[in-house]
Amino acid sequence: MSEKDTLDRLGSQISMYRTTLQKLTIVAAPKHLKEIKRRAPKWCGLISADMGSRGGIHFDVERNAATNPDVEPFMLAHLLWRDEVIDLLKLVGYSDKQLRQPRVHLYQMICEVMSIREITASIRMSMLMRPAWRDHPTRV
Repeated sequence: MSEKDTLDRLGSQISMYRTTLQKLTIVAAPKHLKEIKRRAPKWCGLISADMGSRGGIHFDVERNAATNPDVEPFMLAHLLWRDEVIDLLKLVGYSDKQLRQPRVHLYQMICEVMSIREITASIRMSMLMRPAWRDHPTRV
């Protein structure tokens, strides 16, 4: 958050992120640090970003991020695309017929057969394997 930003959306952003992100670090201008420390959960990391006299940015770690205890597997699973969830469920034995359900049901199914750690690993692999996505070139 730059010096020109406000913290108006911070509460809603943290509420959204706390269900899906295992770690979160907020980077902000020094003027926001005290209020962010007051409002952000203790597991959130905090980095101060201050512009120097010659225009360079100097970063100071104020607080390291810890593991978020509030991650919800169902919300975490939403980071996977439908086809990715289907592929994972096929690997554990679900049939094509069982997989013809709305995405919300597929997310529930993946939570029944995978731990948070397994879902997280699957998300990482899936994101690396996604072909050109939103104007980003394909990773090799």
